[in-house]
Amino acid sequence: MSGVTEVVLDHPDTTSAIKPHLLRSRRIISQMEDLVEILLALARAPDTLINNNENIDVRAEIPAIVADHEYLCRGKDLLLAVEIESPIPVVAPLHIVRVAIGNLVRNAIENCDRGVIRIYSEHPGTITIDDPGYGMSPVEISRIYTQMAKSGQYISGGIGIDLIIRICTHFGWKLNFESVAGKGTKAILSFY
Repeated sequence: MSGVTEVVLDHPDTTSAIKPHLLRSRRIISQMEDLVEILLALARAPDTLINNNENIDVRAEIPAIVADHEYLCRGKDLLLAVEIESPIPVVAPLHIVRVAIGNLVRNAIENCDRGVIRIYSEHPGTITIDDPGYGMSPVEISRIYTQMAKSGQYISGGIGIDLIIRICTHFGWKLNFESVAGKGTKAILSFY
């Protein structure tokens, strides 16, 4: 599907009216590839993933992750600001790191209408996505932490959060939330 979409996008007979639909298809295909990659990684024992690990600087990956999600800001008075100055070295499968951070960025965008989503690092090995959105109530945060403590249960926060929790458990990462209802949420992902 990915190859066919690319061929049609590059074809000279493809009209400008059809291109937005093809670009949307390409994004959906990419999201499905991400989902399959996550499910395959989660199906493997963590020690068998060592062969797929790479030395990654998360700071270098953030601009591409942000660019992949900027289309979600259309129609909103919303900006994404990357404020990471130091390298964030991580040893993990690159695709999994991108998907985990991408899901947190997506969740932040989907829960905001205006303002600035800040992506920064306060501590070594940690990335924070701070959104000025709707925030979560203490009950919603409690539900997420309960999910982190139990395995195999789905939470109502969406498949994105559920998969991030599973990824964190699988790779030994930590995910924390700080939130005030009506004021926004900080998602803090610690790689070690």
